[in-house]
Amino acid sequence: MSSVVEQGLVVTGDLFGEVDLTVRGIVRGSIFLQNANLFIEQSGYIHGEVRADKIVVAGEVLGDITAETALQVTATAKVRGNIRASKLAMADEAFFSGGLEIQEPEPVELEIRDFKTLTEDDYTKLRRWRKRNRVE
Repeated sequence: MSSVVEQGLVVTGDLFGEVDLTVRGIVRGSIFLQNANLFIEQSGYIHGEVRADKIVVAGEVLGDITAETALQVTATAKVRGNIRASKLAMADEAFFSGGLEIQEPEPVELEIRDFKTLTEDDYTKLRRWRKRNRVE
């Protein structure tokens, strides 16, 4: 299942969801997708924070981007804000202004359903991830 913010449409406010989203229009607010992908087409513009599993930017984002799995910034993209991703592909022609942090997929903790059943190996991985990502 997927949703679309069509070209010519302006959405004001934050969007939350668990389905893939394609933005062709304007979003003035943050987008938070859980276990879903975000596609910002060339005509798409987002003024706000963006967080999704996989993100492809061909349009413009004015705000921080967090891609849990991968981020692709195409040649037509303009990004003004900080980027956090575990994998990044950026075209030479893309515009980017901000900070960049490459890290492990986030977060290991989400895969843990019950902290009481952690194995020693799980605990070691979790401790290493938290230390590497400066999570208290």
